[in-house]
Amino acid sequence: MGVRHEPRPRYWEWRTELERARDRLWVMVLGLGAGSVVLVSLVVWLALRPLPVYYVSGSMGTAWPGQVPDTVVEDFASRVVTLLGNVHASSARRVYSLSGRYLTPALSSRLAIQAKSDLDAIESQRLGMAFAQTEVAVVEKLLDPPAWDLIVKGTRTAWAGQQLLGQESVEYAVRIVRTPATDLNPYGLAVELLQVRTLPRQARRD
Repeated sequence: MGVRHEPRPRYWEWRTELERARDRLWVMVLGLGAGSVVLVSLVVWLALRPLPVYYVSGSMGTAWPGQVPDTVVEDFASRVVTLLGNVHASSARRVYSLSGRYLTPALSSRLAIQAKSDLDAIESQRLGMAFAQTEVAVVEKLLDPPAWDLIVKGTRTAWAGQQLLGQESVEYAVRIVRTPATDLNPYGLAVELLQVRTLPRQARRD
């Protein structure tokens, strides 16, 4: 029985097959490189893109990405006004500090200037103020840029030490705008305007 010898590839055949293998390898390398670039770009994009803020309405139990129900705006306004409307000598500095995260930079700067004199008087005279809300409502919506004008009504009681100074009905005019949500302010809202006035006696009876 004879032994069959397989013909060896010639030099040019071997060289052609080697070049084909090299080309296939380069295609694989380039494909992996392109895939890596796409994957890295996707990861960076996901990390940098702003996450949608879901505003949850407690009364309806529903969330809308990027849409703000009036009830959410009213709740936010109530929180800020209640925070600023309830101060006493031992908490005034902390109240002013906490409120800054819910205000626009411009309003926060103006409040900081006023707070310097207010804090000295509150602490030296042991002044206190308590606000009890009775009503909050959106009175106007602005579309461009988005903003809400609200009225927050309630009763304000003031005292010095243990002496009652008086009680009056007041009304806060509040304007709220959208702002990027942060760890300090997860609401995605900020107070741009805050004004308070004492209601006349006729308005109090209403």
